[in-house]
Amino acid sequence: MKRINSSDVIIASLTQRGRNVANLRISGLSDLNQVIEYIKRAINGIIGMTSLRLRNGTQGWVEELHLMFGATTSASRQSRQLSLF
Repeated sequence: MKRINSSDVIIASLTQRGRNVANLRISGLSDLNQVIEYIKRAINGIIGMTSLRLRNGTQGWVEELHLMFGATTSASRQSRQLSLF
């Protein structure tokens, strides 16, 4: 993985099923884990396989990752009993 400095400007583009779902401009983060956590918070609600293209405009590199996003809240995993009455 390429190096990320806190002064770098990162452009993140997320694509799902061939459709662009988000474009983010990120700065102030210093590693890939921080970038991915930031993206997870920003795209709350997107579920499934997603292509993430990171472009570091400061250093001039591009990296493409494939990530699986899913529902993470405990409420979404709880079973529910439905009643017809």
